[in-house]
This record gives sequence, C-alpha cells and structure tokens, in this order.
Amino acid sequence: MLYSLVYVLLHKAIGIFSYIVQLPASVLGGEFGIGMALAAEAWPAQHRAKATSYVAIGWQLGVLARSTVNAVLLPYIGWRGMFMVGIIPAFVAWFFRAKLHEPEIFVQSKETKEHSIRTHSSY
Repeated sequence: MLYSLVYVLLHKAIGIFSYIVQLPASVLGGEFGIGMALAAEAWPAQHRAKATSYVAIGWQLGVLARSTVNAVLLPYIGWRGMFMVGIIPAFVAWFFRAKLHEPEIFVQSKETKEHSIRTHSSY
C-alpha cells in the first residue's frame, strides 16, 4: 500500500515537473508556427519554399546562439542573468509583431469572406 502511494505521488510530481520544464518550449513552438505562416503568406507563391526554409534555419540558428550565449555568460551572470538575457528575444518578437501588417493574401481573403457574408445575410 505504501509503495503504491509513493509511486502515485512521484508519478504526479514528475508529470508536473516535466510540464513546467516544457512550458517555455511550447510557447516558442507557437511563435515558430506563427512566423512560418506569416512568411508563407507574405512571400510570392514561387518563393514560399525558400521563405519557410529561412524561418526553419533561423530557428536552428537561434538554438545555436542560445547555447553559445549560455556557455559564455552563465559563469559570469548566473541563471538569473541568463533569464534576463532570455527576455531579449521576446521583446524583439513583440516589436516585430507590432510593426508587421497583415499579409495581402489574408486581407483579400477576409474582405471576400465578409462581402460574401453581407451578401448572403441580406436575404
């Protein structure tokens, strides 16, 4: 009985811990998907494969840069300092999101859809 109780408690603790550890990766994964969609919509159809490969390469270069910065700065500024350095990409992403406009394909699709809804709802 005691073994079962300890097993259940450890199993739950490991599950909660792994969720906390993987939470930042899920947030970054969302950013990757949005960036991929924006790149695919913004580039002309004949260059979309190139644009999405640039986004994917950028993701890998970011992982490499993060590892390099971590190896160089961690001994000097500690984990709290690394946390502050990690905020910089979030602000850069926020800045670019604030300055980007909707892709033309999306705007046209939205206007067509709204026009269709207005036309059909008047009957």
